[in-house]
Amino acid sequence: MRRLVAGVLLASAAASAAAAQAATSVAKLLSDGYEIKTAFADTSGGAYIILQRGTSAYLCHSAPRQTCEKMN
Repeated sequence: MRRLVAGVLLASAAASAAAAQAATSVAKLLSDGYEIKTAFADTSGGAYIILQRGTSAYLCHSAPRQTCEKMN
């Protein structure tokens, strides 16, 4: 499940040049040691992922463009 959601987000990021150039992406956070804590989808088909490393956490959303926001 986690890999599927991460794959969906990575695919949507690759499809958009703007998303591929985003400073913080799911792929970057995963390579920096962040772990997926939870993932879910909303009724419009957007996917959400919460990633955490220690006390630092990010909320990433896939649609309409991939964004990751620092939660704390």
